[in-house]
Amino acid sequence: MVTHNAVRYVDVSRLQEFLDMFHVHVFIINRYLHCVLEYSIRADRVVLWAHDYMANYYHAGRRLPHDGIALMNSTHKIFSSIVVLSTFHQQTFVEQYKHVPHDLYRIIGHGIDSCVLDDATVPCSERELRFTYCSSPSQGLDQLLVFFETFVKAHPAAMLDLCCVRESLSVDQRRRVDRLKTVHVLGFLTQEGLMRQLESTQFWMYPANRQETFCISALLALAAGCVCIYPASANSLDQLLRTRGVQVPGNPTDADWCTRAAAE
Repeated sequence: MVTHNAVRYVDVSRLQEFLDMFHVHVFIINRYLHCVLEYSIRADRVVLWAHDYMANYYHAGRRLPHDGIALMNSTHKIFSSIVVLSTFHQQTFVEQYKHVPHDLYRIIGHGIDSCVLDDATVPCSERELRFTYCSSPSQGLDQLLVFFETFVKAHPAAMLDLCCVRESLSVDQRRRVDRLKTVHVLGFLTQEGLMRQLESTQFWMYPANRQETFCISALLALAAGCVCIYPASANSLDQLLRTRGVQVPGNPTDADWCTRAAAE
């Protein structure tokens, strides 16, 4: 075992030995359902913390039969609770795992450091036509750059800041960014740095076609006073943003989605 910052770390190869040797009060399984196949878990409480759309159903590089649904339905009695991220996320689990009692689910709060939330926001007049993108480049950046190429022709003063490192962009994304003189790649930002960035932003835009369970950057954008633009297909964002966001109908990959987003 290794101790760092008062936390003891055990190599996973010795986990069963650890479980056999010590009395465990709470055992938290981080997203991977196959843990119940590999270990004899003895603990007062066993919690499955589900970060993803479903409990992760891969084991030793292979997909579990029926995406792990049968395994979850058969072994759910081991769990004291299943932690999910939003009401939408919970409903997804209820629909997928029909044998799991509804009272096992617990919706957890967000992980925003309250110290980064203050009243020192930039006046709206200084934010005008400024966009910020703070997700993985694979999650809708292509659609956003297509949108921005059209938008900046009608609004030359518009700016787009990308909160990611340049090396994470695809070759095509780099070419598009280099053509657009008012697009800036800011690199990695801390949560506090991202909050300061969002406080100087008018629009937070997320044009990804994904089944989202939660989005902490959307909450930061709301707290910073941004107008949040997102597709109807993003599921839990509708729950998070509701009347404080702009939901654009349709799929972001549709040819006319960017046109409709600009109109909104």
